Amino acid sequence: MKLTKMPSWLLFIPFVLFILLDPCRAAYCGFPGTALNSRVEFSSESLTTGTFAVYSCDEGYRLLGSRSRYCLDEGKWSGSLPVCVVNIALFRPVNGSSMSAGGAAEHGNDGNVDNRHRGQFCVETTKEAYPWWKVDLLASYDVHGIVLYGNTDADPQQHLSNLQVRVGNSSNAAENKLCAWLPDVLDPTTAREILCAVPLNGRHVSIHVGSSEPTVLSFCEVQVLSPQEPPTAKCPVRSAQTYVFQRHCYDIHVEAKTSITKATKNCQDNGGTLVTQSTAASQQFLVGTLKRLETSKVLLLTSAISMWMGLSRTPGNQPWNWRWQPNNVTLNESFWAEGEPNQFDAKGSICVAMASELDYRWKDVPCNSEANWICQYEPIGCGSPDIKQNSTISNKKTNFKQNDALNYHCEVGNQMLGQANRTCLKDGSWSNDAPGCKYVDCGELPKIKDSVQFLINQRTTYGAEAEYACIGNLSLIGSAKTQCGPAGWTGAPPECRYVNCGFLPPIDYGAALLLDGNTFYKSRGRYECIENYTLIGSSLLTCAENSQWNESIPHCRLKECPVPAPLLNGRIGGSNFSIGQQLTYVCDEGFYLSNEVPNVRTCLMDQHWSTEAPTCIPIDCGMPELLPNGTFSLLSGGTTYNKTVLYGCESNFALVGDQQRVCTLAAVWSGNTPKCIVSKCPPPTLHDNEVLITPDFPVGSTATISCRSGYRVQGFQNYTCHPDGYWIGERPFCHFLDCGAAPVVPHGVSRSSAPQNGLGTVVTYTCDANTTLMGDPVIYCTETEIWSGYAPSCIGCGHPGFVNKAIIKGSDYGLNATVEYSCEPGYRLEGLSQRTCLFPGNWSDQAPECKEIFCPPASAPLNGTVSSKKPVKIGSSVDFNCNTGNALNGHPSAVCTIDGTWDTETPTCKFVYCGKPPEAKNARTGFNGTVYGSFAKYTCKDGFFLWGNQEIFCLASGKWEAAPECKNVPPEPKLSSDALLDDDANVIPRRAAENLNSGNSSNSSQLGMGIGIAVACVLVIVFVVISVIFIRLRGRKGRSADLPVSRATYVDPNFTFKHKLTTSDRDVQVTKAYVNDAFDSTAL
Repeated sequence: MKLTKMPSWLLFIPFVLFILLDPCRAAYCGFPGTALNSRVEFSSESLTTGTFAVYSCDEGYRLLGSRSRYCLDEGKWSGSLPVCVVNIALFRPVNGSSMSAGGAAEHGNDGNVDNRHRGQFCVETTKEAYPWWKVDLLASYDVHGIVLYGNTDADPQQHLSNLQVRVGNSSNAAENKLCAWLPDVLDPTTAREILCAVPLNGRHVSIHVGSSEPTVLSFCEVQVLSPQEPPTAKCPVRSAQTYVFQRHCYDIHVEAKTSITKATKNCQDNGGTLVTQSTAASQQFLVGTLKRLETSKVLLLTSAISMWMGLSRTPGNQPWNWRWQPNNVTLNESFWAEGEPNQFDAKGSICVAMASELDYRWKDVPCNSEANWICQYEPIGCGSPDIKQNSTISNKKTNFKQNDALNYHCEVGNQMLGQANRTCLKDGSWSNDAPGCKYVDCGELPKIKDSVQFLINQRTTYGAEAEYACIGNLSLIGSAKTQCGPAGWTGAPPECRYVNCGFLPPIDYGAALLLDGNTFYKSRGRYECIENYTLIGSSLLTCAENSQWNESIPHCRLKECPVPAPLLNGRIGGSNFSIGQQLTYVCDEGFYLSNEVPNVRTCLMDQHWSTEAPTCIPIDCGMPELLPNGTFSLLSGGTTYNKTVLYGCESNFALVGDQQRVCTLAAVWSGNTPKCIVSKCPPPTLHDNEVLITPDFPVGSTATISCRSGYRVQGFQNYTCHPDGYWIGERPFCHFLDCGAAPVVPHGVSRSSAPQNGLGTVVTYTCDANTTLMGDPVIYCTETEIWSGYAPSCIGCGHPGFVNKAIIKGSDYGLNATVEYSCEPGYRLEGLSQRTCLFPGNWSDQAPECKEIFCPPASAPLNGTVSSKKPVKIGSSVDFNCNTGNALNGHPSAVCTIDGTWDTETPTCKFVYCGKPPEAKNARTGFNGTVYGSFAKYTCKDGFFLWGNQEIFCLASGKWEAAPECKNVPPEPKLSSDALLDDDANVIPRRAAENLNSGNSSNSSQLGMGIGIAVACVLVIVFVVISVIFIRLRGRKGRSADLPVSRATYVDPNFTFKHKLTTSDRDVQVTKAYVNDAFDSTAL
């Protein structure tokens, strides 16, 4: 049948269909993974889009998170992986910020989930800012969240909101990380799951109200959720008092007491032991649990109770040699109560129990006592293992026992991260962490020139293999195969290159062969030698990428005999081991060749040596002959060449001959054997001051040496006569008994009875002037080479020291001597005037001081001054002065006397009195006083004119100013620029006065006119004056301040009167006068 050629476009149809139909394929999600102690079931084994995964937990665990997930279109599972957890907070230590209405912090984890407080079942704080509650888990756990049971009895306005949950290892909750924050109000009628944003590791879990507004924190139970403890369902024994801590099950027996033997059997029957190998954390857990059982009345303390532990010691053991049973493990960490253990004298076995009366710390009791007990168990096997996404396990069973193994596998294209094998451990946990699977796609193979690539597994993901091949005669340089690894395709890409090493070079006595029939890259060549020749070098060569054979060209050498073994204690002459060659053997000095074989060996044609190898035998002189009355010893432990023998004689014998002999090359000992003859020693040589006591000195005797007077034998009497006739050992010597230089006594002189200070030398002491000898003036040198007693002392105080302006009386400065102090004139002594020299040479008290005498500042008299207000030296004077208006009464000066006092008292200053002011005829007089500064005022009677000043003053001289006069004619006018005279005098216009006083007239016609005008002016003036006086007198009635009246006056010393005096007399301190009667207008 004839075949027609298929059109080329038909080849693209499968490819087009693949592209069009590919979007319709379901996405593959792979295995979604499971958490520890959880299992998963699928709605379809395909694990493709739409497949549901439903999770469940092992018995006793709580599922935290979504129970189901499904495969999405993009090949990923919805949601996050749920976890299986247990409550790890039950009965753990707690505390809170405060307590109110019976809401103790311990109610928060007592296992009672009833959401009604009833005044005794829930936690409730006082109304406060930022209230909190905290639980100590006693160990660090991975916390995934909490379950909070509210309190429906709480005030609806106080329902929980703005809660913070913190987890960490710090006892200060503020330092721990935030697990979750709930701003909304919690419904107290339902349990609320509060999940951490991410699992947090920590020992302390706390709940806070994050508000500064006073709030009550109230709830009934908190469960802290973690996957790191097994539930009680995993314990071999499950009772109402079974608890789990750090993967150990504890079953507390609160029923009737029993012996430790029965308690141990009860635990062992269920696969456990009494509590063993307690730690600080487990001790705290058990103590806290037992106290909670007391609070809940499960454990009734009608009397003190004890709980057996698996710790004991047997009779005969030391009190501290305690061991955990049943494995006999030595106690390391203990929790004894104060004063325990104390059963040191007990004869039987001693056991340990936790005692309620000792806060459940340990005490030792006889093992035949009775008590309650606590059993400790390991969990029953391991829970379901955790499996990471895209990984699977080989063992599909659901119940895993101790030592069961798991093998993890990753899906094709995934890299395993971690160990593939895990084992179920004794404590119910899995060894190692579950490995993960990471999807790795290495992508397209790197392209290389002149090559083709092959995907062996038809994929480019993790573990896939690929291979390169070169085209034509090109050679592949590098590895032809590569694999997709964690970081991409392994190894460097190979290279296609032309490589030709050429033919193998020829060698003498041999031939070269091409094993692969060519000389290209990696082709092989081999060399061979002709008969009786051996190839030296590599026989197989390979063509390398540099177009060179990879090994050096070998050569053929005549065959050889085996390399001979080294000659011990000798040497071999010759280094050529070829056929026909000879070796010569020579021994080292002290050795000789064995006679059985020759010293020359020849390499034969069969590549064997002609004879056996000779050996070198040491030259041996044999044991030396015995020595009568003596002995010998081999110093080097042998009798061979160059070894030495040492001879010695017995006691009382001397050696004659060679003491040492050496083994020679002739195999005989050098010299002759010595002899031992009886001997004694000559008298030992005596040194200065030595005396020999023993007269004769046989071998072994000791020479006794003594000393002359003043010397002492020093050393041991071990100077012994050696059998060889000489002295050995230590000989004593005569030591001069020397006390050394006599002690020097300050301020003293010593006289010695001998030039050397040997035994019996006497030293006498005397003291310098102004010192006193204290102690024994005589000492002597004793046999113990120390001076008898103590040297005396010359006690004196020395000059007491000069004091400025002081006179010191006394020149004796010895012990108990006294000096007296006095001061020069004009100075006064301050301090004690007498000092005494006291033991051990100090003057009593401090030296006094001479201080210059001053008179105290002089006081100024009242209304006066003093020339100096400072302290004044002796002989200086001060002057006193009175203020103006005061007269000095007393001495005007005072002199400072030698005793520092003034020679006179301070004078006084008295006011100056002028007496009554002078009378003026035809005038009325008023005045305000008679002391300095007072004034008097004059007023003329009607028809009279005032001549002079209307007011006069009392002067400092004690006199009044001149009084004015009242005349019947007006005073002559004064030529002045002023228009008027004083307003209190009769006022005459200045021009009118000039007209009146003018006696000349320019013409007679003007005289009459002038007189008429003058008369008219006078009348007007008189009228004005009378009117003014009348008005002023009416206005002054009842006031005495303007006109003085001579009556009694009162003195005010604080009044400063400003008077009409000279400038130098102003502002003088005077008295102020007050008139005690009103002014009488009729007086004018």
